[in-house]
Formats: sequence, C-alpha cells, structure tokens
Amino acid sequence: SHRHFWSWNHPASRAHAERTITRLAKHYAGRRCLWGWQIDNEPNYAEEVHADLQRWYDFSPHARTAFVAWLRQHYNDSLDALNAAWWGNFWSQRLHRWAEAAVIRGPGNPHAWLDFLRWREQNQAGFVAWQAALLRRLSPGTRVGCNIPETGVRLSVAIGQDYFAQARGLDWIGTDLYQATGDRSRDLAALACSTDLMRGAAEATGAAFVISETQAGPHERAWPNSFAGEAFGPDYLEASVRVYAARGAQQVWWFLWRPTLGGHELGMNGVQELDGSDTPRTALVRKLAQKPETLIRGRKAFLRRPRVLVHYSRDSLRWLSRFAPALDEFDGAFVGWHALLEACGHRVDFVDDDGLLALPSDAGEPLVLPLTSVASDALVDRIARHRGPLLAGPHTAFGDEHGRLRPRRLPDALVQRFGLDFGLWHDTGVLPTAAGLPALKGFRELVPTARAVVSRLRNGQPMLIRTRDASVSAVDLGDLWMRGTKAQRQRLVALARPALRRKARA
Repeated sequence: SHRHFWSWNHPASRAHAERTITRLAKHYAGRRCLWGWQIDNEPNYAEEVHADLQRWYDFSPHARTAFVAWLRQHYNDSLDALNAAWWGNFWSQRLHRWAEAAVIRGPGNPHAWLDFLRWREQNQAGFVAWQAALLRRLSPGTRVGCNIPETGVRLSVAIGQDYFAQARGLDWIGTDLYQATGDRSRDLAALACSTDLMRGAAEATGAAFVISETQAGPHERAWPNSFAGEAFGPDYLEASVRVYAARGAQQVWWFLWRPTLGGHELGMNGVQELDGSDTPRTALVRKLAQKPETLIRGRKAFLRRPRVLVHYSRDSLRWLSRFAPALDEFDGAFVGWHALLEACGHRVDFVDDDGLLALPSDAGEPLVLPLTSVASDALVDRIARHRGPLLAGPHTAFGDEHGRLRPRRLPDALVQRFGLDFGLWHDTGVLPTAAGLPALKGFRELVPTARAVVSRLRNGQPMLIRTRDASVSAVDLGDLWMRGTKAQRQRLVALARPALRRKARA
C-alpha cells in the first residue's frame, strides 16, 4: 500500500498517532480559523487489496490479541458458545483454548469469517473513535469528523468499511463520491444511492452530512483514466450537485480546486485549469454558491415524496463475501433497488440493524429488505411486527446471526407475515420472467400459503407474491432494474409500486 500501512493494534503505532494528534491539536486549538478536525482521510484505504477478499495485511500478534479479546467479550468468555456459533465440531475445528483462536486468513468457515469481518470493521471504527475522543479532550468544542468513502458492496468489505460504525459519535460525516463513466443515467443513479446511504449513516448518529470529495472536472492526463474518467462539462457537475443537495448534503467540497502538476494524483480533476485560470466549471460553482435557492427548493420538493426504509444489512454482506464472487452480483443491486424505489415516487432512507431494531413500534413506512440474508431472531421479530408494508428480496433470513441455516427455511414469524415459505435454491442460469425480464442468477422458490401470485417465471414458478401487507420476490429486483430496458423497467415499477402502497397493519 502507498499510505496508511501500519497496524491499528500495535502500541507503538498508537503512541506515534497520539503524539502527532496532540502536537497538531495544541498548535491549532482555540484559533478562530479552525472549522473542525478531520480524522485521517479515507482511513480504511490502508487495505488496498481490492480484488482479493482473503488477504489482510495485519496478522501481527497485536491483531491476534485484539481479535481474541473481542471474541471473549462477544461470547461472554464461553468457548462452548463460540464453538456452537462456528459449528466447530465439523471438520474438527472445535477450539479447546482461547490461545487457539487466530486472525482468520481466509474464508473457510463461514461463521468464523463472519466474526472476523465483524471484529475487523469494529476494530477500525474503534480507531476512529479513539482519535475523536483524543481530539475532544485536546480541542474541546470543535467539530470532529471523518471522510468516509462510499466504495460499493465488494470493495467496502474488502477494505473493512462499516459506514454506520465509523460514523458513530462524530459531529460530521463526509464521503467521497466519484462517478463519471459517460453513462449519465447510471452515474446519477449511483451517486443518488451512495448519497442516501452515507446520509443514513450520518443521521443514525446525529452528525452533519457533507460531500467531502467529489469529481471537480475531467482529468488533465493525456491518456485514459478509468477512475471517473469521462471528460464531462459543467452540466454534469451541476447535475451531481443537485443530486447531493436534494438528498441532504449540507456542503459540497470539490477535489481538486486546481489540478496537481505532479505526485501520486498527477493531473487529477480540478475546477480550475492547470495554471490556475478559471473554467466554465469555476463559473458554475460560483453561481451555485451565490444563489443556493434552487438547491434548497430541490431539497424541499424531494422531502415531499413518501418515505421508504431500506435495510442495509452489513452482516449479510460480510457473510456473503465468504462465497465470493457472490458480492460481485450485488454491487449494482443496491443501486438498482434504490433507482426502482425512486421511480416508484419514493425517497429512500437506509437503516442498519441497529436502526431497524430502534424503529418506533408504530412506524408505518414501507420497509424494503433487498439483501437481508443474515438476521438474528430479534431482527426477524422486528421485521415481522413492522406495521407498514414489507417488500423482501429472495435471500431474506437465509441464516441466523451466525450465518447458520435455520431448521425451517424461513422463520415461522415471517412465514405468517409473508404468507409463504421458501423452497429450494435453484441455479437457473438464464430464466426469463413473465414480465419479460431475464433473471440471470438462481432464485429461491416461493411456496405461497395463499393464492397471491402476482408474477411468475417462465417455468411457472412464482416470481412475486403479495399478501395484504407483504410482498416477496424470488429474484433480485435491483439486479433486474440494472439490466432492464426502459419498457422492462416500467413493468418493474408496475409490480413494485402496489407493494409499497399496501394498507398498513392495524
């Protein structure tokens, strides 16, 4: 790695970080020009092994000690509880002493892998929280925040990035959004989804939300650049800003104002030219800054849309990474679900497990479960008791909180709520749906307990069932949206919209 290559758990690293932070805080604390503190920059980019989920650079004794300490706390110092959770008797993987627990080097045992990724993400979020506490002590009354890039499903797991955990306890949350491929509709859809997701992480902790990095202009390099590489003009810059503002960003910080002449990011995108002269983008930025009324009106109009809650199940993403390349299948699915829900006329608020469990008992907004494969009994119970409409994807409650399969394919509470059970998982290859949409991946067979089939696959199996207040799809509607034509997307809207307007439970 070219930055952050050090261990969060090594005492010498912590001591060096504390000395650096203390020196900076004492030098600048109390100055009127100090707006706030930013903890690191993209702290999780320490692990730039983007393509390989099985590698992690820190296998030091300090990391092992921290992991074992987390396991002992998580399982109340009970090896029997850990062995039951990890299904340790199978393949003779039972642990007899805590000293036998080690940092997991690869996704062999899916239950151990899930716990390793939980610890890893909490460990890194803990490093952010430690710095925040230190800064508050040294520079009281000053904003403390962090720039957390939204990197998509696969990469966020590869670099150990739990947005909600890192945001917890901070005063402001920033995010990096770079998306410029030339496919305007897909780019804006991806920016919209990422903005709502990161705003959800900020709002969950009461933090202010800003776009702390975003593309300022096309790259100055003379050769192609795959990273936000479109040679876009001020029209796309303005469209991006309107997406951010409508979805709750309070500030937008462009990177860069002036392109770099050298260094690692040689010629990276800027608002100005290389020599510091202005561009049409510079004029646009000034205009937006001087007259933000149109952006405010866009936000007010967006808030008038009915709200839909979307579950962002981090545990499900961690667990599914054990079965890579499964995550590749879901990288665009969240964007697709988000775009489908917006096309249905809704605005999206993402909630993690804690946010879902904390919802008021009388919450009546539609709740969408695009990818809730791993769910504890408490989470299953909260979903089943939700008073608003439910729309669930095909993987719902596949495993318990440890990623173990339940004796029943679907918990009884959800069987009753959905009016169906799940049958076997089918590997279909390509199977057209009755709506004319090709379902490329396998699907969960739906077994309705009532006559509530809305749409079927071409082989006659139910694709979407709907009861009075719950709907379940056998295929990933977000994936279908991403691959559908305009006419096929209209059919998806026609299927999904009634599911979001069902009468709330009494």
